[in-house]
Amino acid sequence: MSQPRSSIDPLSPPTVSEEEMIRRVEEYCAQDAPPTPRESLREFFRDPFSKDDDHYRPNPLWVSVTIFFLISCATFLYFSFRSF
Repeated sequence: MSQPRSSIDPLSPPTVSEEEMIRRVEEYCAQDAPPTPRESLREFFRDPFSKDDDHYRPNPLWVSVTIFFLISCATFLYFSFRSF
């Protein structure tokens, strides 16, 4: 006596269309995609204590270093090209 065939046969291949398989592979691979260089820089300059992820806020330390650098460059250029 043999058992009746089950509707779920573990030896038969699953029936998945080509489009469905491509969609699943793309969805799976999208999770492991490395961030782009722009996203990496944006995350690097983001404020670490910002609670809002939707709104971008630059790190105050980087803002103050940038302002100090610009003021230093302007001072250097002013005194370098000033006529006496």
